[in-house]
Amino acid sequence: MQGTFAPFWQVLRTSSEKLSNLHMQMVQKVTELVKEVTRYAEELHKKHKTVGSYSVQYILCIGVVSCYSN
Repeated sequence: MQGTFAPFWQVLRTSSEKLSNLHMQMVQKVTELVKEVTRYAEELHKKHKTVGSYSVQYILCIGVVSCYSN
């Protein structure tokens, strides 16, 4: 009973190619997610800067109003 490893190698090759394709798709999706998270973090940083400048202005206005009310 002699056989060849050809069917086994074909299955192994096919499985490896499928795994490789899945890995490539996963890496692409993770890369897209990283880009989205980076974009979100930049937008959040801009919003915090905006809110921070408004809060400083608000505090200054409160101080001025309280000085005039005394």
